[in-house]
Amino acid sequence: MGKSFCLVGIERLYILAGQKILDIRIIEMNLPRVRMEVSCSKGTYIRTLCHDIGEQLGCGGCMESLIRTRVSAFQIKDAKTLEEIGALKQEGMLEEILVPIDEMFPLYPKITVKDDWKAFAKNGNPLDEKMLKDADSQEEDRQVRLYEECSMLGAVLGNVVFLYQRALPLGNPGLAVYGSFSGIFLGSWVVALGEVVNIYAILIRRIGLVKGIGLVILSMALGKVVGSLWFFFF
Repeated sequence: MGKSFCLVGIERLYILAGQKILDIRIIEMNLPRVRMEVSCSKGTYIRTLCHDIGEQLGCGGCMESLIRTRVSAFQIKDAKTLEEIGALKQEGMLEEILVPIDEMFPLYPKITVKDDWKAFAKNGNPLDEKMLKDADSQEEDRQVRLYEECSMLGAVLGNVVFLYQRALPLGNPGLAVYGSFSGIFLGSWVVALGEVVNIYAILIRRIGLVKGIGLVILSMALGKVVGSLWFFFF
């Protein structure tokens, strides 16, 4: 069954307006009410669509109710109520419904920043192709998922040894190697902490904090001391 002249005309109007009606499916017709399912691009106002269809038919039209069933890859059948989420938390199953951040943007291409330009990217600077991997075919000003390569094996192993107090039968040479890598890890951690401190400077400038900067820094130092003493004694 082909589409009616009315719907074809409506689709053309919306394409000219920079919007796109992908599909209109009549679910139920009980005049004067019609229940339909619409697949459309972003920026489409369904209440305006109902009005325009009514005008094309010469009888007028308005929207009585609306249920958004899908946005991108997210569908209403996968949604959870607050009560359901609370129950899953009590059962220790909350992680089963959590969605990784990058899976929220499946339509955006994945691009990895090169090692030499990681700090440049983290500071919010514009990037060009020489700073990125696999970016030759990407259009300028297109939104992407930006990744950086990171090795976490040493951090994971160190945490396991620390938390579970596992002895490592490495001998003196092995302990020397382990100590060297531990030092590298701590050095990287200090560098990362320095990046966090840089963020505080940017935040202070953006919120216009003029007085009390010394107090903020002193509070951070005292918090570090208290946290260290707590960790040492308890």
